[in-house]
Amino acid sequence: MRRKDILYTAIITTLLALNPLFISPLSANTQVQTSALSYHIVTNLYKRGIELDAAKELGELFVDNADMDENMLFYGLKNLANGCDVVSEEEIINHISMMALKRQKVDVTNYSSLVAMVQKMKHSVLDNETLKQLEQVALKNEFLVRSLKAAA
Repeated sequence: MRRKDILYTAIITTLLALNPLFISPLSANTQVQTSALSYHIVTNLYKRGIELDAAKELGELFVDNADMDENMLFYGLKNLANGCDVVSEEEIINHISMMALKRQKVDVTNYSSLVAMVQKMKHSVLDNETLKQLEQVALKNEFLVRSLKAAA
């Protein structure tokens, strides 16, 4: 019994000592992803001829006015890009940038909002398979938002 106690104590001590090593890369990675959406919006608007200061202001305003924080919005849009075969990340960033320019909001948890967004990007009516994919994306995003709010 005594050897097991010593072994458990050694394992717990080691894990507590190494805990900061495991947490540091995760928080650094999260910080990069947090600013990624604003960066993409600003870059896209700047490429379209908007002055850099105005593009930064529009990008920050878009993220600040969203009904969720930037991380949730970022992952919601990632889910859209990964979960829907007909749109790419580049198309999503272009569309989101135009929404920022027009000072519109985006709701990645609402099925009808996602359908409207993808229809505007594709300029056509969507087929049943795409609609099912968008329904799954909306459900995943809603689950993501609820789980992150419950954890906070």
